[in-house]
Amino acid sequence: RGETVRFDGFAYDLGFRPIPGVIGSVKLEGTGDVGSVDEDLLAKSEGEYAAEFNNLPAGKYKWRGKFEKDGRTIKENSGEILVETYTLEEFDQGGSAVLAAIADRSGGKYFRFDQFEAAAAMIDTKPVLMSHAGEIVIWGKLWLLVLFLAALSVEWLLRKVFQLI
Repeated sequence: RGETVRFDGFAYDLGFRPIPGVIGSVKLEGTGDVGSVDEDLLAKSEGEYAAEFNNLPAGKYKWRGKFEKDGRTIKENSGEILVETYTLEEFDQGGSAVLAAIADRSGGKYFRFDQFEAAAAMIDTKPVLMSHAGEIVIWGKLWLLVLFLAALSVEWLLRKVFQLI
């Protein structure tokens, strides 16, 4: 309910090449007093077509789509769709008692959708500063001792060569 019903059609030959000059349409026939609606398949790109139906009343529909070229039907398909009287957002699946129990046991709070403003007001929007303190142990690392002694030796050698001592 309230959503756009979209049909996609593809007109390709056996070599998967687009067929030029194709005209397509989709017809929805509703049960009861819903009536019927026709819509043309409009080209999106070469060989790809789409038809959209907006704000269809709730009910069961039989659809029939076809492609024609030069007055001859080259492809036809049909099926049924159901437009529900409710949306999933309105459907209560009974999980609220479980969520409220989890929030109670974990020290949190449970809010229903109609209490959104209260839930949003409880959110702390101040930035959280994080710091990490660590320690690097240099004692007991032979490679670090060798590196330090090599640096001192090179420095002493350079002073001797350039007579800076």
